[in-house]
Amino acid sequence: MLEKNELSAKNMGAGNDLQPFPGNNSGPREQMYASHQGQCMVIRGAQERFLQAGTEYEYGTCTFKIAMPFTGTVFGVIPKLSPVAGGHQFRYNPLRVAIVESEYSPGLVGTVRIERFHTSHQTFGFMYSEHKRNMSNLRQGSGFMENDVFMHSPTVKENKGYAYGVNANVIFLSLNAVDNDGVVLSEDMIPKMTSTGIISAEGSWGRKKYPLNLYGTKDRYQPFPNVGDKIRSDGLLFALRTYDEATAVTEMTPEALMEVDYIWDTCFYGKPNGEVVDVTVHHAMSKNEPTPVGMDEQTRMYLNHQQTYYERIRRSYYDLKKKYGDRLRLTPEFHNLIVRALAEEPDQPGFIIKTLNKIPLDDWHVHITYSYDVVPDVGSKITDCHGGKGVVVEIRPREQMPVDDYGRRAEIIMDPDSTINRMNIGRMYEQGTNWYSAMVLRDIRMMRDANPQGYVPQAWDLLMRYYNAVSVRHYELMLDYTSEMDRRNHLDYVLQYEDGIHIWMPSDRPDAGAPAYRRLMAEFPYAKTPVSYINRVGRAIRTKAPMMIGSMYVIVLEKNGDDWSAVSSPKLQHYGIPAMVNGDNKYSTPGREQPVKFTGESETRLLNATMGGEATADLVDMPNMPAGQKLIVKRILAADNPSDIKEVLDKAQLPPGSNRALQIIKHLTLCGGISFSKEL
Repeated sequence: MLEKNELSAKNMGAGNDLQPFPGNNSGPREQMYASHQGQCMVIRGAQERFLQAGTEYEYGTCTFKIAMPFTGTVFGVIPKLSPVAGGHQFRYNPLRVAIVESEYSPGLVGTVRIERFHTSHQTFGFMYSEHKRNMSNLRQGSGFMENDVFMHSPTVKENKGYAYGVNANVIFLSLNAVDNDGVVLSEDMIPKMTSTGIISAEGSWGRKKYPLNLYGTKDRYQPFPNVGDKIRSDGLLFALRTYDEATAVTEMTPEALMEVDYIWDTCFYGKPNGEVVDVTVHHAMSKNEPTPVGMDEQTRMYLNHQQTYYERIRRSYYDLKKKYGDRLRLTPEFHNLIVRALAEEPDQPGFIIKTLNKIPLDDWHVHITYSYDVVPDVGSKITDCHGGKGVVVEIRPREQMPVDDYGRRAEIIMDPDSTINRMNIGRMYEQGTNWYSAMVLRDIRMMRDANPQGYVPQAWDLLMRYYNAVSVRHYELMLDYTSEMDRRNHLDYVLQYEDGIHIWMPSDRPDAGAPAYRRLMAEFPYAKTPVSYINRVGRAIRTKAPMMIGSMYVIVLEKNGDDWSAVSSPKLQHYGIPAMVNGDNKYSTPGREQPVKFTGESETRLLNATMGGEATADLVDMPNMPAGQKLIVKRILAADNPSDIKEVLDKAQLPPGSNRALQIIKHLTLCGGISFSKEL
């Protein structure tokens, strides 16, 4: 007799209501899975999960999209980059604005901002998917209903299903690589798990610096890539050089302007081979423009496009005022756009001064947005839907991954011990259920191959027995399929997949977890087999015990491990303690200008326990001592063998405890009559 299950999705928090096995995982792991929802990347090969709780459709309705704000008619569609202004042909237009009039509230006018990409993160984003029918009808005079979608997140499939991860064949196998939450990934998974990064960089020039001709020729000045173009293979986005009359005769020749001085020039780096998706320029429009003649050819081209864009917006606004008079009401988005358009009107200079952080803009200010492929690699973090996260430590060719006697090959190898350590047993139920699904599909496929015309009754009986064993709720839904045509169509739908069957498994089903799994093992006594794989040294291995290779839903997290930890000490502010990087130096080198993590309290305790107090004090002191850093650099530069220095810092000159952060604390406490002493 099944007991009542009260773990309803209505009573669980966001994220946990996507879980078919909430009662089989520990509370902390369920909470961790919920937090992973806000960290998952939008990947190229996103698929709907085989085992669904039933709330996925509602999540799909809440994803990012571009839609009509109200039922109405399109007054006009204005592109940002238009062939009307300038003769340059771009690969695509990054933005168009549709001005729409409300049908039921005469005089209410709004906008639909249609962009190719979306980002609400400082690094990651995605490229929108088009609603082809609505986009093809987007023109002046077309009518649309409220919430009609023009562009939507690629996580929403054609059937409105929500896809935030990928179904991957997982095996829990004891290998050195998977110790301490390591994960081994098959090369096959790389394209599926690749996501999109979107980054914006900006720079100014004119009064003190001028741009170099990095992307042009001697006859065509182009400081940065155009929309649709790729960033250079070295990642250099653009570079600036300081005016110097003494060296201008050599530094401003056509040849010199195309060559970067990596020591003195100010460089701005992006991701190598990234694609520019949008460019916005701002111009001070002063009477005496400081930028040398010809160097503003590219920026002026974009400025002409923008002026045409804003001029059409102003004209549309004036036409709407004539049409509606005092009845005209603008949505906040349209009002903001009108203010920007009026500020860009070239006939009204002088009373508007453009500023950035309260500082007047230079002659030219360029804002470049580019996209790039975020490819999973060693150091990337992935997780299942049970809080079973891990870091990719090895990527293997497909032929080296474990394969069972049925020919099913693993795509991910995970640690088997972590399941018990973390008490997230739900991952075993998910993997096992999908393994049985694959075996049932194998039998149904054999029935179809043996009797293509008459296999439906036998196959339907097998599938219904399976549904009844896995999820009573899903089985009850399928009882309505009574005609052979309905059953054949459903079997055709099921057979498009090899590694699992889409099943409705609500969290409050009475047979959740162990009861359903016991029925599966009793009614479908399929035999597991040992698996074979190739180890690191190329030796063929076959396990003694039978193993299970079953599909699990895997999420790619935003911690992708591709940041270069290029410095051993942080940037310091004027007090000598760590400071945050800013826009001027954030992209000035290909790597990071800051360490990935500062040494905090927990790290210091661990270091002290494993390395001892002296080594820990050195690691904490050195990054926070400006004088010590200078001495260290001098010693490294003067050493015969810089990689083999016994003592990089003379403790007699700067004893332990000389770092600025500790000195400040000592000074403050000394003012209160407290001093510190070292106990030997």
